[in-house]
Amino acid sequence: MFTILPKHGKFRLIESNQLRGIPVPTREAVGAGRRWEPIQHGALVNALRCRLDRHFGEPGREQFCISNDGAECIGAFQFSGPNLDVRVPGGTAFAVGFSHANDRSRALRLALGYRVLVCSNGVTAAYGNAATNARHLHVRGAGNLEDQVNDLVDRYLAQLDKVADSVEDLAHRELSNTESERLFVQLGRRNVLSWKHVGNAVEDWYTPRHAEFSPRTAWSWYNCVNEQTKSLPVARQPIVQHAAFRLVSADLN
Repeated sequence: MFTILPKHGKFRLIESNQLRGIPVPTREAVGAGRRWEPIQHGALVNALRCRLDRHFGEPGREQFCISNDGAECIGAFQFSGPNLDVRVPGGTAFAVGFSHANDRSRALRLALGYRVLVCSNGVTAAYGNAATNARHLHVRGAGNLEDQVNDLVDRYLAQLDKVADSVEDLAHRELSNTESERLFVQLGRRNVLSWKHVGNAVEDWYTPRHAEFSPRTAWSWYNCVNEQTKSLPVARQPIVQHAAFRLVSADLN
């Protein structure tokens, strides 16, 4: 899942096939030396697609935004479904996000994880135990762009199996009401969730609204907590989800 936060009035949505027509600035225009090299926005998206398609197929959802002057571009792809050639715990979707500027205001940032947040101010972050982040400088010799994407994906896949194993462990770990209540209290005491949201999660635990809440397991406990994040600000949601996952996973050890 991904969230894109463009600055109002400065960025606009754009289709991927339109990105090819965005020109790149000259070195002289941005005051760069001979080592600096821009990355055309459409070429960047095509490079990402080329590598990601090998493992994940076509993205189920994608979104791109560009600044009014054409210098900055942010975007993300989401992948999910049975066609994935990777282990995705519990059918969870995951995303790839990027932030890019050809005016030398920042380097290209890439992030891959279960939850990705991309902001027009350059913040590009992936959340979850397998989250992977990378940077690529706009200079000659920094490495081929597709090689950088390959490295990011390979590092993510190396961690994904470990996370899938963790989720399976949670799904097989029975959790008593006493244990669940202790974990709920820790959520409140550590300020992961407000006590109001903790109370709602407790209610879902004892009176399940969804089938995934019914099993008395650590994974069901996490799903009850995860449900409460839907009412939080989008930038806060992945932080709470990650903290809750770490809390219940640590309890197994």
